[in-house]
Amino acid sequence: MTKSIKHIASISLLLLCFQGRAQDLKLAGLEYLSYPKVKFKDDAGGNKAAFSEAGAFVSFPKMLQDKKTILVNGLQYGIVETAIYNDDLSSKNEMTFHKISYSFTYIHRFNEKWTFIGRLSPTLASDFKDKLSWHDFIVQGNAMVTKKFNDNVIGGAGLIYTMRFGKPLLFPSIQYQYKKDRHALNIYLPIFANYVYQTGPENKIGLGFRAAVNGANFNASSKSFSSDTEMDRFNYARANIGPFVNYQLTKTLLIEASGGISTMRMYQFEDLAGSKHKFDSESGGFFNIGIILLPPSPKKQLTPEAQE
Repeated sequence: MTKSIKHIASISLLLLCFQGRAQDLKLAGLEYLSYPKVKFKDDAGGNKAAFSEAGAFVSFPKMLQDKKTILVNGLQYGIVETAIYNDDLSSKNEMTFHKISYSFTYIHRFNEKWTFIGRLSPTLASDFKDKLSWHDFIVQGNAMVTKKFNDNVIGGAGLIYTMRFGKPLLFPSIQYQYKKDRHALNIYLPIFANYVYQTGPENKIGLGFRAAVNGANFNASSKSFSSDTEMDRFNYARANIGPFVNYQLTKTLLIEASGGISTMRMYQFEDLAGSKHKFDSESGGFFNIGIILLPPSPKKQLTPEAQE
């Protein structure tokens, strides 16, 4: 066993002591989401919108000498490609936006029951068609204290500052996790709710249902638009609801696919004068596939998870 694998394994064991399961320490991953085109609401012009997302991340965990603290440094990259169609006019306006972010996560166990989790993530979010400015820079973060009530239940509360609703907002957050036998329920309000049932040989297959809100806020150049209007910002948000299935390919590789309905789809452009141009679309389908690199884990247990 190499030195790096020993280091990750020791952190995995410490996470188990944190009421956790090592699988929630995700070391790296790739993800792709597709949203086929749907009509705009209250629009008689025949306009439709479609977009796709792709992303990758890598995490570097470090355990401190006190054996009670884990630091996780991470890098993330995401690309959003959106297009507005008008079949009657045979037109298509495409735009591409990028996110590059660094994240710092601090996990500290006070005792056998209480744990603190904090995360800060400065991000560049832009079409990068103009020189970088403070308009390209955003910061997200969350902080939470969790308590282990028994071997099956963890609860927590805190704050989250997020762009998931299309603009920067501060919310109180609540975490509830329940795990018993093959069943696991993980609720993190106001962001997601997730249920999974483990089955198959060695419980390698996960069948579940998830509801989650996501979105972003990008600095936009007027060069991105086939219009004389000088645009300054692009915001979007949506809520995805549907089933998922995952399969543990190896001890450290997990693949997951999901699909369902994407609703509450909001698109908003802001120009340099501060005027907002809103183009909400109808609900439509979505498809998501991803692969995740996990640390080695001796067994599965409940975890205090506060994620953005």
